[in-house]
Amino acid sequence: MKSKLLLVLASLVLLLFVYSCVGSLPKRFESFVNQVEKNADNYSEEDWNRASEKFEKLMKAYEKQHDRLSKEDRKSIDNSIGRYRGLVLKSGIKSAIDEFNDAFGELESFLKGLSSGLESLIESLTE
Repeated sequence: MKSKLLLVLASLVLLLFVYSCVGSLPKRFESFVNQVEKNADNYSEEDWNRASEKFEKLMKAYEKQHDRLSKEDRKSIDNSIGRYRGLVLKSGIKSAIDEFNDAFGELESFLKGLSSGLESLIESLTE
């Protein structure tokens, strides 16, 4: 009798643990995305790599638990996934613009130098 009671209690504890893990997944996604959103403007490449690794772990948990999640929880997680991917896209676009601006700045300096050199050449030829 005692062993059956212990088995039932252990099963109940395990069930509650599993339920709490499933129920907390939307909160874990939300918390993660809020943290990334808060700091994304200051993220280095290394920060983005760590965020990507954490996101992949969350995605694996989502794939495993998908069928056990309520429709509301899935919608919440999908919203968080969309927000995160939007932040990644925004960061990528910002990086591309920064690289273009850096390249254009170098090109502008190069063209000014070339123009000055050509002017000097023309002056020496016309003298």
